[in-house]
Amino acid sequence: LGWMRPVPYPELPGFHPERPHLVRPVPMDPTGRRGPTRAAARGGRWRRTSQGLYLPSFIDGALVEQRIVEVAGTLPWYGGVTGWAQLRWAGGHWFDGVDSDGRTTRPVALAVASEDIRPQPGIVVSAEHLDESDLVVRDGLRTTTSVRSLLFELRFARSLVAAVVAIDMAAYSDLVSLR
Repeated sequence: LGWMRPVPYPELPGFHPERPHLVRPVPMDPTGRRGPTRAAARGGRWRRTSQGLYLPSFIDGALVEQRIVEVAGTLPWYGGVTGWAQLRWAGGHWFDGVDSDGRTTRPVALAVASEDIRPQPGIVVSAEHLDESDLVVRDGLRTTTSVRSLLFELRFARSLVAAVVAIDMAAYSDLVSLR
């Protein structure tokens, strides 16, 4: 399991004590202690995760939770991960970030009120009213509540069947109640 190897950079700790195998992306660092130097970022030992953020190249970005952490690095000061990614983070293991065809990777959704995030592959931005009570922090990650995240999924479900499946998966994982 290559993604469980310890990070060779002691300044890059695990994302959260509950999820030590995940690593938070970091910006460039001219000293090279807390992130890549500009020259190192162009080399093969680092990979860019999003605008201005990097991880050592051996960190497996295909791992669903690592992908969520990488996208969450782009969050502005107010907002959170929502939709299938929040439901996965909260314990809904059937929310795997893959479309119903079993191959297509779904983008991670961010609810950010009115803040702008540059368009980037793998990210979808929901810029709408976001009340403070809609946001929670779970294992170090800012997310929307499970109810709001499920409602986000339902709004963009491709069919009634897909919507019912999402409700069933969230309820089965005790993330929401049918009431």
